[in-house]
Amino acid sequence: MPGIALLAGAEADSTRLLAALRTLRLPRYQYGLIGVDAGLVAGWAGHAGYPIEVIRFPDGWAALEGAIYGSAPDAVVDAVRRMGHAFSVNPTEARDAAERWAASVDGDFLLVLGAPKCKRLLIVGDPLGRLSLFVRRKGRGVALAREVKFLRVLGGRMDADKLAYAQMLVIGWPLGNRTLLDGVVRMAPGSSLLIDLETGEVSQRQYYQMDFETLQQRRRSFNECLGELVPAFVETCAAQARWARGRPLIVSLSGGLDSRAVAAGFKCADADQTTVTFAMQSARMNPMSRSPRRLRACSACHGAAISLMHPHGRSANA
Repeated sequence: MPGIALLAGAEADSTRLLAALRTLRLPRYQYGLIGVDAGLVAGWAGHAGYPIEVIRFPDGWAALEGAIYGSAPDAVVDAVRRMGHAFSVNPTEARDAAERWAASVDGDFLLVLGAPKCKRLLIVGDPLGRLSLFVRRKGRGVALAREVKFLRVLGGRMDADKLAYAQMLVIGWPLGNRTLLDGVVRMAPGSSLLIDLETGEVSQRQYYQMDFETLQQRRRSFNECLGELVPAFVETCAAQARWARGRPLIVSLSGGLDSRAVAAGFKCADADQTTVTFAMQSARMNPMSRSPRRLRACSACHGAAISLMHPHGRSANA
């Protein structure tokens, strides 16, 4: 998986970080360093064009991974630059400002602010936690990465989390912030991490939480809800298409209504999209692969080209 990786505190070592990053590389991946300082090393891995914006200044650096929808790119860069400078001066106030900014925008992103001279590192995820970040603390060192494999290849003993495995077998997913590795946790959605580079202390704070109970208490008719939801959904799809600016928009059709709703939203937004599904021997695993006729009908409905992917790498247009 592409994305940012960091070693902080006693874990900071550029050689180890680069060696671990190389394990994340697919044939067309690139990788590089964002910053190398005493107590803080940061890098990234990804394909050409992967969205990572890095801004460096004398007292530190700022990095934004992912996408912000509905905001001008220049405005986003200016906001990240201001927050980066502020963090190198006053980490506490800058954390508050970064959380307010993250709560005010829509996107799939991680904001990372490094202030080596202040011995602080700040990471703020988007309100829904759409870009996962995994954290391992060991003594006075902290390792963070978008890919669990990065943490595994760093070395050292890492036991399995037996409760997480039990939850995986029964439910299909570890509950809460657990992972299958003991000592490795997932950063909570809508939260920020403030890390002390000297002690390795990690302060997690949640700045956003969806209030479903309040939404349920609002008495509105079905038509009122529909009239509000549909335009907002289509505008969100349009904002993502504007952000893409020529990047391919690919929708994975799993057979459920959610993926088809996204494809329909892109169609209403006049976005150029490609829909993809995969072939399974059992139609129960993927109902969309049951018949080419069904795929062609779905493709025509959404106004999109569709490709059928086979497990062994073959593909064909439906």
